[in-house]
Amino acid sequence: MPENIAENATRKTPEETNAPTDRRVSQHLHSAVYATVVGLMFLYIASMWMFFDIDAYMGLILAVVIGLFVAAFAIPYLIWRTRRKHGEADDEQNAPASLRDWAASEFQTWQDQRKATSAAFEITLPIAAVAFGLLLIGLIFHMVGTNVTAM
Repeated sequence: MPENIAENATRKTPEETNAPTDRRVSQHLHSAVYATVVGLMFLYIASMWMFFDIDAYMGLILAVVIGLFVAAFAIPYLIWRTRRKHGEADDEQNAPASLRDWAASEFQTWQDQRKATSAAFEITLPIAAVAFGLLLIGLIFHMVGTNVTAM
């Protein structure tokens, strides 16, 4: 009986033995992940403009900051479009997959390989935290400012 317990304790799962899986491995993010990041960027920009445009010069400062966001978005987008137009021809393996197929696959990073859903979550989580955090700060700032002026 004790031998079975020791045997079960030393048995490794397929993940621990690096057993090959039948999952597809992707090195590219799905376009829905990029769309989510862009949507969160727009939420951040809208939150800045709605809640923090309180001074005459603040509009100018926000316009400059938004210009930086647009440049940070436009440069990778233009590089992607150029690579897509002039890059190598897509073969079967690199053809765009549906979101469901991509989410069921593995995502290859520089250091490791992980589930695609985990990679997408880890990529969008910091951006979502900043966008929703600024939205909440702006709402609180707006509510407190409204209550202070009412007194």
